[in-house]
Amino acid sequence: MEKVIERQGFTEEQLAVLHKDGPRSEIEYRLAWARTYLKGMGQLDNPKRGIWVTTEAGKTLTEDQVEPLRQKYVVDIREARKKKEQAAEAAGADDDADATVADDETSDWREQLLTALLAMQPDAFEHLAKRLLRAAGFINWTIPGSTETGLSGFLLFRKSKRGREVQRYR
Repeated sequence: MEKVIERQGFTEEQLAVLHKDGPRSEIEYRLAWARTYLKGMGQLDNPKRGIWVTTEAGKTLTEDQVEPLRQKYVVDIREARKKKEQAAEAAGADDDADATVADDETSDWREQLLTALLAMQPDAFEHLAKRLLRAAGFINWTIPGSTETGLSGFLLFRKSKRGREVQRYR
């Protein structure tokens, strides 16, 4: 992503425009969709989280070929969605029962996670937070200190100058 930003010459002002209220910029958001489409079109591969590799087809792709491939990909997605909806309608009542069970399971794991997070000692939570931040692409963070009641810090995302203050209190 940094190469695209560098090659396109986006300014800091452009990079600072956030997508809705989210943590990503509008440019990062659009680049994520571009990667998704290119992967679906067979031009990129994503062998591991955060790793994107150009396929052999992608290496020979010309600009004239992009739009027809994109249109075919969009049609394929719509057809797959229709088939999925038709299969869901055919399953009928079974899906309703399964959905109720799935909702219960979802709320169960969320409650378990929240309970586990709230039960953690501040230093254990700080360690977990650092690992999650590193995995999410944050390259620099300052955590001045944790207390019995909370943890606060300042985050810097990748190489941009944008940061965000975060806090966790019990």
